[in-house]
Amino acid sequence: MSRIKSPRNKCYICGAPANETVTTQTIPDRVELQAPVCDDCKQKMMEGHNMTRGEILQSAINKWGADAQMGVLIEECAELIQAVSKIKRGEGARDDWDNFAEELADVQIMIDQMRLIVGPGTVDNWEERKLSRLERRLGTTEGGDTP
Repeated sequence: MSRIKSPRNKCYICGAPANETVTTQTIPDRVELQAPVCDDCKQKMMEGHNMTRGEILQSAINKWGADAQMGVLIEECAELIQAVSKIKRGEGARDDWDNFAEELADVQIMIDQMRLIVGPGTVDNWEERKLSRLERRLGTTEGGDTP
């Protein structure tokens, strides 16, 4: 097996120091991959370990960086807004709802990456505050008033 020096020094999966760039030649039955990887993650991949959701999200941040992922979040939010607008205009075809679900999934994935970037605890604290406020509004608001 040939060892290729990694252009980046961090594993794209876990962020640990990487000493090799892996390709399909070093990881059988995988999609083509050329990225820095540490020995532990490479071993898991060789054993057929599939990445967890959290590992996938963190890997995307490690590979492309927080700033780039924020740009992707903007794009995905814009696509979700378009999908919602199409449904709100009354077209509401089945394809429109499928597209809405797809864009919602894209935005959720990006939001989960942002949680990792900002810090899950920080987001959890804000989420609790917002839910408490919503609960108070539900207790004092009659009918369909917008929160």
